Amino acid sequence: MVKSILITINAPLHDFDGANRAEGAKQMKLRHEYLVPLTGSPYLRNEDLKLKINDSPITYLYYHLERPPFIYWLMIISTTIFGNNEFGYRLPSFIFGLSTILALFILITKTQKKNYAPLFVALTVLITSSDLWLSSQQALLDTGLTFFLFLAVSSLYLFQTKNKEFYLYLTGIFIALAVLCKGQPTAIIIFPILFFLMVKTINLRQVLLIVGSCLLVLAPWILAVCAKFGIHNFINTFILGFTGSRLIVSDVSQQAPFFWYLRWWLDSFRPGLIMFFAVLTLDIKFRLLTKNKLMLLVYIFGGLILFSVAKNKVWWYVLPLIPVIGLYVYLSLETLFEKKIMSLDKISLLLILSSLPIFYQTRSTVTFIYGFGILILCLLLTRIKKLDSNHSLLFAISITFSLLLFLFHFPVVKPTYPEIKNIASYMNKFPGTKCLYIKNMPYEAALFYSIPDTVSYFSSIDSLSTVCENYLITPDTEYRFTLVYQNERLKLYKIEK
Repeated sequence: MVKSILITINAPLHDFDGANRAEGAKQMKLRHEYLVPLTGSPYLRNEDLKLKINDSPITYLYYHLERPPFIYWLMIISTTIFGNNEFGYRLPSFIFGLSTILALFILITKTQKKNYAPLFVALTVLITSSDLWLSSQQALLDTGLTFFLFLAVSSLYLFQTKNKEFYLYLTGIFIALAVLCKGQPTAIIIFPILFFLMVKTINLRQVLLIVGSCLLVLAPWILAVCAKFGIHNFINTFILGFTGSRLIVSDVSQQAPFFWYLRWWLDSFRPGLIMFFAVLTLDIKFRLLTKNKLMLLVYIFGGLILFSVAKNKVWWYVLPLIPVIGLYVYLSLETLFEKKIMSLDKISLLLILSSLPIFYQTRSTVTFIYGFGILILCLLLTRIKKLDSNHSLLFAISITFSLLLFLFHFPVVKPTYPEIKNIASYMNKFPGTKCLYIKNMPYEAALFYSIPDTVSYFSSIDSLSTVCENYLITPDTEYRFTLVYQNERLKLYKIEK
């Protein structure tokens, strides 16, 4: 946790979504526009959703109606308290990341029986997820989405356990908050709800309770957005347009094969993934699948398949599945210990084997063969009678071993061009009105750290603005223009026609 805090304070904002989200919150606060994020990004410019500004020669910023505002509001609050710095923008994501671990701990301790071993294993599974810490170190929307989706799934679990409709109201509220965090990916919650409906754990009236409590929370924002931008823009942009582009329209930088997420998890979530498939196999073999376990599996595999079928794949898309995998591991181990199918010694060896930092970031074939081999070995361990003892010291060593190995390979956010902060700061000192262009590099951090409110991709000299001083940031060498500053790989050029 200390490492993550230091990173959130010191590291420049990561390109792509991190700096993009921070820029959206910055402009919302600056322009007093709080319904949706607002940027001068060259990406997803909708001419029907633009705001004229008077302090820039490039006179429009663009509303990004594809994104809801809740995390941006928290960034605004955070930066108001802690200042306009990296820590202020990253703090909400960091808090949600830690809160997800805490939520799993509280849920288990409120429902667990006498054996604490499954609790420690489930927490280790979640804590050793690189993706959770990477997302927590950035100004992203995904830890908020993950936190509230986990609470929604947990509420469904508690409803099945306690049979109180109060938990269905909570489910709807948490779904609404997940929508307000990131919007469209919240749709994966429909899988466990439909499953409970099919197996008659809930009825249609109770589904309407969930939907009603969800809409009650969402209604003020939806009505305000429709009043300002129009119902057609809300439907075409928030519901249809962005979802379709992520699922159907390929982005060259995000194309990957169907199995990519499993391949990624063998690097970033190996102890959790191996443990999950090991206990799932035992549950199937010994017929230990309950309605609650099946509900969690429907959520996990429903979301995994949906994101795997989508054309574009990014590691943080499947982050909401990880804490639910931790919950499933807990429930499964609790039963396996009760049935004396699993022992502390077997769990200890399984944790040690799955935590070994071997064949990380190698070829997919090698990684899959190694991961499958470890899974088979772990399953064979469960058949060895000599390992049916419960040595607490060995178990403590295995948990410590797994956590220490993770600490030694702790994930750290590495911006593509960390020097962009110095380059932009140098350019900001120049007098006069400036226009900024970028070439062959991400635009997000350049937009956030520079004074111009917009940034454009450089195409040709003829397309440059005539009402400002034009500057170009690029890793390329451009002999046509005047080099005014260079920091490591990036160069700042002044462009004169």
